[in-house]
Amino acid sequence: MPPSQLKRLKASLREQGVTGPQKSKKQKQQDRKGNNDSRVQRNAALQQIRDSFNPFEIKANNRPAKFQSFTAHPKKDAVLRPGVTKSMGEEARRATLLPEIQRRNKTGGIIDRRIGENDPTMTPEERALQRFAQEKMRKKGGASLFDLEADDDLEETALTHGGKALDLDRDDFDMEGLEGSDDESDRGVKRRRSSAGSEEDDEDQAMSDTEEQDPDKPARKKSKAEVMKEVIAKSKMHKYERQKVKEDDDDLREELDQGLQEMLSLLRGVKPPPKAEKPSMEAGMNPERLAMLQGKSREEAEREYDVRLRQMAMDKRAAPTTRTK
Repeated sequence: MPPSQLKRLKASLREQGVTGPQKSKKQKQQDRKGNNDSRVQRNAALQQIRDSFNPFEIKANNRPAKFQSFTAHPKKDAVLRPGVTKSMGEEARRATLLPEIQRRNKTGGIIDRRIGENDPTMTPEERALQRFAQEKMRKKGGASLFDLEADDDLEETALTHGGKALDLDRDDFDMEGLEGSDDESDRGVKRRRSSAGSEEDDEDQAMSDTEEQDPDKPARKKSKAEVMKEVIAKSKMHKYERQKVKEDDDDLREELDQGLQEMLSLLRGVKPPPKAEKPSMEAGMNPERLAMLQGKSREEAEREYDVRLRQMAMDKRAAPTTRTK
């Protein structure tokens, strides 16, 4: 019967030197000198004992290295620990999936977002201090910049106009301009409508008159329509000038092309060959047909045509050769 786990543990601890007989004073002094080395060795021995007692904690590679290689930096074999991996996965699921499972059958979306409300590591004093600091930062960010009822920093937030502070308690509304009758307002509207049409026609003349009367005054600012008219007129003028220059260049180029052959012949010292005359229609025509068209009448031409046709009909036709097969 194999020994129990307890006996195996005691035997392995005794073999590794972790436990054993009581040490003397001299041995204890020697152990104190090499305390760091002995501690590292002790931890390594304990880890080896743990691994040996739990063979399923370490997983070996299914396929070891096929060829043995020697390098300056040898690569250690990967140690797989399924138990550690499983525990890490459980902790991650406990942190992410567990809250979702707890809220699965609950309705309502209210989430408490107060600072440190669900943090057990914070004391009430720290929680209150952080909330106070966040509130001060929110106010400092300009949330109360346009609050007219705020008393602090009144000079910075007061409304001004023309460099003077506005008095919101005083009412400057004036009723003097509202006493006119409806008839007068209607007549004023009609008068403005009738004068609006003639303003555009007399605009140029009025502008010239004002310039003659008051030359020191600045010129009137041109309207958008006038500016666009000037731009269109200038673009048309430039386009016409470019077209005219292009036509002149084309004419000059044609003249140069016509006299280029003569100029080249003069430079080479060879006379240009005479231009070949175009062949007339009579050069390539059958002389009999030409004579017929020039001197014969229509009746003679038809008679000759009939004779030629009968001659062609009486011609001997080609016969097939005798077969030898």
